[in-house]
Amino acid sequence: MLVENGLYSILRKHFSNFPCYVPALELFHDATLKSAMGQTLEFFANKDGKPDLSAFTMSRYNAIVKYRTSYYSFYLPVALAMYLSSRFDPEMHRQARTILMEMGHFYQVQEDFLDCFGDPALTGKTGTDIRDGKCTWLSVVALQRATPEQRKIFQDHYGKQNHQSENIIRDLYEELSLPITYSVYEEESYNLIRTHIQQISKGLPHELFFAFMEKLYRRELTGKIGTDIQEGKCTWLVVVALQRATPAQKEIIQKYYGVNDPTAVNHIKALYEELSLPNTYAIYEEETFNLIKTHVHQISKGLPHNLFFKFLDKLYKRES
Repeated sequence: MLVENGLYSILRKHFSNFPCYVPALELFHDATLKSAMGQTLEFFANKDGKPDLSAFTMSRYNAIVKYRTSYYSFYLPVALAMYLSSRFDPEMHRQARTILMEMGHFYQVQEDFLDCFGDPALTGKTGTDIRDGKCTWLSVVALQRATPEQRKIFQDHYGKQNHQSENIIRDLYEELSLPITYSVYEEESYNLIRTHIQQISKGLPHELFFAFMEKLYRRELTGKIGTDIQEGKCTWLVVVALQRATPAQKEIIQKYYGVNDPTAVNHIKALYEELSLPNTYAIYEEETFNLIKTHVHQISKGLPHNLFFKFLDKLYKRES
């Protein structure tokens, strides 16, 4: 409460003589209300300290994300910058809000996934959503897909403060193929939001929104700085790129591949995007994973299936 009231004092002190003062004031009032709405919706997804699974619906989840995360984390700072730069056009704000709210949803689904499947050494935090019984994208999709038996497992273990229950829920997510579903969601949402950015027509800078998306996409981190492009290595990416490239695109690869310069690296990365290599990789990864799982199932000479499945699970979605 002290911070909130201090905020309005700062606005009055420094901006009351500017045209942006009233719109900025209304923006913060609106953001405060929406944040409270999101927190309330999240609070009532639990009953008597336990997850209320009847409240774990996609419509509630979307509302929680919209009000608790997207509005103040994504729309608020950009809208404030627009007002400070004398951009008051309602249609411009509507277009920006639409895209930024989509980004906020994209971000929160990523957060939910990384909380469960991310490596704490890379993400910088230890996930607690399962033990806290939170209404997350993973839990909602799991309940949508679960059989009565799987739902019983979920009810018995979700929100329990022990590692065994947490592992049982994580295994259930794997059994329901949620990592694959997330991968498809991430790719499709990324492409959809990029399309929406390209459709902006009211003078907003496309580059700003593309920069936001590049920060979000594949946010799970690798833990290392890539050098294959600078070193000119023969990689899967460059081979596929050369297979697909037009003569003009091959000239770009020839000019910049193996050049130890950030600008050259960015040229090659942009070409990979232009040739849809991230999409191709996502399809390859999923198809190969399923094919190898089928081959493991077909082992008939007494070799331990579980050993091979463990190896495969260590490799699959290794970027997280």
